[in-house]
Amino acid sequence: MVKMQPEEPDQYEFEDSDQSSNSDKLTIKGIVLKQLVKCTEAGSREMKGSGVMRRMVKDELIETPTPNNREIFLNSCDMLRILLLPELQKHKKVVDEHIKGFEEDVQKLFDTGSSEYAELEKSFKKYGSHDSYVQSFNEKSSKITEDFEREKVSLYQKKLLPAISFLLAEINYFDETSAVGGLE
Repeated sequence: MVKMQPEEPDQYEFEDSDQSSNSDKLTIKGIVLKQLVKCTEAGSREMKGSGVMRRMVKDELIETPTPNNREIFLNSCDMLRILLLPELQKHKKVVDEHIKGFEEDVQKLFDTGSSEYAELEKSFKKYGSHDSYVQSFNEKSSKITEDFEREKVSLYQKKLLPAISFLLAEINYFDETSAVGGLE
């Protein structure tokens, strides 16, 4: 959003969609916190793939496209991980306690999906592009993708996010006092 300043017509003030102005001090911790909130919100949604939601309103069928919540969650987590790479590297010992085998597990998922898809492509080339086989190919291809996304979401929820949470708490990343607020 751009606002014109009445006293100086050539000067503009920019605001983002959250209505915070550009005069706010933007820090990496602030960006990480915003991304952590995005991960939390995305992870709180029902993990569905994209599609169309259909409902009847006054005897009329209304179709509303729905986003792929799994993809949104995974992308949000990947961005958080990228933002925290320096901290993840600096405190590798803390992270490794909670994330054992994460990279290998992600690679296994990718390899499994890739080999299943390669087999599917081989059979498609063998049988040609008959309409019935094209439909079957598309269904099987979608299932491979959905299975990959589901497994990756589960892996992120079980390993990546807990490791990041423990890391942030261990290093007191947001400079917070204890939950009791220091009352002793």
